[in-house]
Amino acid sequence: VFMEEEDVVMEPVQTPMQRTFKPTGGASRTPPGSSTKTTYPKSSALNQNTFRRYHDALLGYLEAKRSLSQRLSLEQEEHQLTGGNALVPALGGASSSSVALAEQHEEENFCKALSQIGYSLSVHDSVCMEDGHFWCLLAMLRKIGLSALMWHDDSTSLTQNDSTQAFFLQQLAAKVESTPKEILEALKPSSQRQPPLALKRKFQLMSWIQCCLDQEESNFKSSLSRSVISAAPSRTHPDDPSIPSLVSETGASNVKLLMRACLNEIMEGKIVDACELAKAHGFTVKSCLWVGGEADGYKTIVDDRAQKVDKIAVGNPHRWLWKRRMSEAGRRLLQDKQQAFGSVSATTEEEAAIYSVLANDVTTALANPCLRNSWTKSLCVLLTGVWCRVEDEVLYRHNCNRRRSCRPAFPGCQYEKEENECLSETSQLAGMREAQIASTLQSNVFLQKKQHDEGSHRFPYRTAMMAFIIGRSAILDFCAEEVTKLVSDIKQSSINGQDDQDWKALRFVTHLLCFLESFQTSSTSIIIADITNQKNLVLFEYVKYLESRPDLWHFLTLYVSLLPDSTILEYLPSVLCKVLDTSERKLMMEQIRNLMLRLELPLLRRVVRLALSTEGLGYVGNESLDAVKCNSLEWLLQYEEHFGDALICTNILLRDFLLNEDEDKMDVAMDLINHILPEDFVDRAVQTLPEDMEQDHVSRVNDAHSEYLAYKKYLNAYGSFQIWKEVLKGTPTLVDRSEFVDTSTLNAIEGGIADQAVRRTWLKEKKQCFEKCLTAAISARGALHKVLTHPGGWLCTDDDEGISSHPGDDEELTRRAEMNKIRSRHLVLAVNLYHLVCSET
Repeated sequence: VFMEEEDVVMEPVQTPMQRTFKPTGGASRTPPGSSTKTTYPKSSALNQNTFRRYHDALLGYLEAKRSLSQRLSLEQEEHQLTGGNALVPALGGASSSSVALAEQHEEENFCKALSQIGYSLSVHDSVCMEDGHFWCLLAMLRKIGLSALMWHDDSTSLTQNDSTQAFFLQQLAAKVESTPKEILEALKPSSQRQPPLALKRKFQLMSWIQCCLDQEESNFKSSLSRSVISAAPSRTHPDDPSIPSLVSETGASNVKLLMRACLNEIMEGKIVDACELAKAHGFTVKSCLWVGGEADGYKTIVDDRAQKVDKIAVGNPHRWLWKRRMSEAGRRLLQDKQQAFGSVSATTEEEAAIYSVLANDVTTALANPCLRNSWTKSLCVLLTGVWCRVEDEVLYRHNCNRRRSCRPAFPGCQYEKEENECLSETSQLAGMREAQIASTLQSNVFLQKKQHDEGSHRFPYRTAMMAFIIGRSAILDFCAEEVTKLVSDIKQSSINGQDDQDWKALRFVTHLLCFLESFQTSSTSIIIADITNQKNLVLFEYVKYLESRPDLWHFLTLYVSLLPDSTILEYLPSVLCKVLDTSERKLMMEQIRNLMLRLELPLLRRVVRLALSTEGLGYVGNESLDAVKCNSLEWLLQYEEHFGDALICTNILLRDFLLNEDEDKMDVAMDLINHILPEDFVDRAVQTLPEDMEQDHVSRVNDAHSEYLAYKKYLNAYGSFQIWKEVLKGTPTLVDRSEFVDTSTLNAIEGGIADQAVRRTWLKEKKQCFEKCLTAAISARGALHKVLTHPGGWLCTDDDEGISSHPGDDEELTRRAEMNKIRSRHLVLAVNLYHLVCSET
């Protein structure tokens, strides 16, 4: 019912993160020069596009719910501010009602979206059909109210619902002037009529199972036109049992297909379509028999030409008699193995099922081989039977009232015996509740055998559907049981090193629990016991599965945002450290800002510090570890208000480079300052601090500002020294005489002229070399002199005020210890370099 145009199944998209996957923790690292190949599931239900559709559906739903929640909060604040206005309470009530309707619309759309996904995947995976059925059920129940979805199935509530329903039916049956057709129409919910919620729910469940059956038989219907009867109609009547022309002209298998198609249409509530289909293939008499169950009444037709309204009699006044005949025919055909003309029947089972369904003979229908092996059809028989029993009860009471109050009785009231017989045969349906329906299906030996053949590893989607059909207690039991089983199976699979887990089931339960938990924050909130803890358990396992597949990393942020804050801060930074691509960082930063603004800065601080502390091999993927550390600062460089923290983390990285004793990192440090960090970075870090920033953090940023300027001054001096060395190394100190002119063949005057030209050239070159060396030396000496004469001392930490500004802070103590160590090492080096420039130039 919610199926749209089939989506194209796409292969996983190659993202930058797939090319730069970095394992952490206990995972094995890939040595430089080697390559790895990620294996992705071949199932369309587990490809990237399917996960994207689930992600987008949940994201749209949560954003809509958050928007409605904010709207309601603003309206409540406005109501409080205008408390003296007498009109405000009424407006506030109307506004709350509109918010509740909007919430209902969004929740229904979310279920429809997931139903569409399941139905589209059923083309490749039949199990996904039941996934679509489940979300279709939730959508249809949510349409009539949250209380219909989270149905109270305790004894008190059920008794109250039965009393309300009985009172409504009694009032309806008392309208003796109404026709049976009008009575049955009043049972069905519409914009003009609102029966009790219990009746509305029964009707909605019947409509849902009919939609499910229509969805399951869609492929069969599309192939019917190509395979069913194509022979020319016979002159003889195909319904005449004395003429054996039916099978010979059309073929027994095609007739069987036709009867099956008609049975499906009837079970879906499309009796008119079934009759049209039968008539189109020559079964006119049978089609006329099938329409006898319509209640008698009148149909209004507007005649525009005559400007009048005509009432045309419709329906069958002898409906009860017709039902008795249909019930008998269904039982007789099911017992007979052969048709009247002696050959093996090809249509006995389907035709018998049609009669049993039309007569509401549930017992005979469930014993029919063409129905009893299908869970959907069996449930359809039961749910339709319960609704038809309600119709029969109200029509029986209506006829009884007519017989008592009117003489002679209305037409159609003369079948009291048949009425009692029909009600007696369906007595097991009287007051049958949803739990009894589930019990009936569970006791079906044919369904048990089919379930055994399907295997124990199949996820119980049917149990999930029955839980929501039964009510709240069954829902809680199902969630608790499946969460425990899923988490246990995942842990056991991890211990055994196997990858046979049903990840589709994990995804299903994750989205179900997220949906149920959202009811707790609705305008009409429903508290569901322990649902948050269950959701957190399953959601964390689902997040870890997404982490295990680099092609799904960009879906992580949404699901992580639904975990508790403590879990987010502990888990997410280790995942974000693996993201090495700039575009992916930017995407995930936007997601964090939209979904977890409250945790944005604490998260980014942890991510960068964790990345800066990473130890291991010298390469991660195709990048050096130093490059990974430098690029990790991009997490704090996306927005200017984070520049202060970026400055602090930059100093941490510079200290790491300057303290490295195994390898010279000075070039990496200079590249960080000159090419990676933005222009005017240090000044913008101080100027863009938020006004509401804590004073302690402002003090840290100011300290980091001074520290960074000291490092920058030192690295500039070191760079100037390197330039001086290169200039000194590349400047010749001797004249290459091979380039002089040979004067042995010249006379004295010519030789003198040649010597003067050579001397002028030599002096010019010597002057250029002298100026080049002197310029480089002056620049290097001046830069080193600035380091040695740094105001207050280069990296000096002796001020008592600064030491006590962050008491008991381990990071601050570590910072000062490292600064003292850098000062003791590099300040001496700066002095030596200064003397070296002066002496060697």
